[in-house]
Amino acid sequence: MEHGLIPIRSNQEIGICIFCIMSLTLLQVDTFKDKHLQNNKLAAAEVTFGVECQINEPAIIDHFNIFWIKNGHADIEIDFEKWEVHAETLFFLSPGQVLTVLAEEISTGYQLMFSRDFYCIDTHHSEVGCSGALFNNFIQDPLLKLDSYEAEMLFPFFSNLSAMIPRQGFAQKELLQAHLKVFLIHCTELKFKRPTIEKSSSSNWMTEFNRMLDRRYREWHAVEQYADALYISPKTLHKRLAKFGKRPSELIRDRILLEAKRILTHSNKTIKEITFELGFEDPHYFSRLFKQTTGKT
Repeated sequence: MEHGLIPIRSNQEIGICIFCIMSLTLLQVDTFKDKHLQNNKLAAAEVTFGVECQINEPAIIDHFNIFWIKNGHADIEIDFEKWEVHAETLFFLSPGQVLTVLAEEISTGYQLMFSRDFYCIDTHHSEVGCSGALFNNFIQDPLLKLDSYEAEMLFPFFSNLSAMIPRQGFAQKELLQAHLKVFLIHCTELKFKRPTIEKSSSSNWMTEFNRMLDRRYREWHAVEQYADALYISPKTLHKRLAKFGKRPSELIRDRILLEAKRILTHSNKTIKEITFELGFEDPHYFSRLFKQTTGKT
């Protein structure tokens, strides 16, 4: 096993992210790779942390990840926002997000990783896809805290999926995709039970808004552009987002500035280059907006 304190980053051999190699024991790592498509893969790992470690260096996630903290707790940042993660909590990360582990005392945790090519297909229900309630959701809480009954009910699905990864059998990829989808359906159902999440036909517009925001924030900076694409008025969009305590203009601004922070964290691009990349024409205006909102220059 490798030794030394390193930030979370991709392991080139298995393609998964690890909290702290120095205090980590890999109890099991299983990986499925499609022999026809190099980037088509699914991996699962069980890990234990022997001692407390602290990682202040942020890292960009390069695959879809599900972390399940079974025992212990951690203080983390997801896209520069702090979260406390306790036992029997899952959190969901999408490619491009920035994860920082500020401190942790975790005795047991599990990780499931999959590539976009492995699962993100259009035939899934929108809420259990890669831009639904769990992933690429810029409005709602990224954590899913389970009670004892929920954890006992959900864990066999994770365990069975992990156990099937190393098997060699007929239509293995399709079997793994089906089990992953079942696991994500149950996670989504539990997410909808939380009081801040609404499960109704009106949730479809929110999923679509999230998807549009993630795809169009570089080009569309006005609320009217999103409202028109959703076939609703700007006033209706304001009302629907009011329950989350955010105005549409704030969500658009925050998504743009989040990307600016991601770029600044892991590149040497100038503010002028970032300004143009994010669809603005005036670097001075964008610099003022960034400073006023984040307090940073």
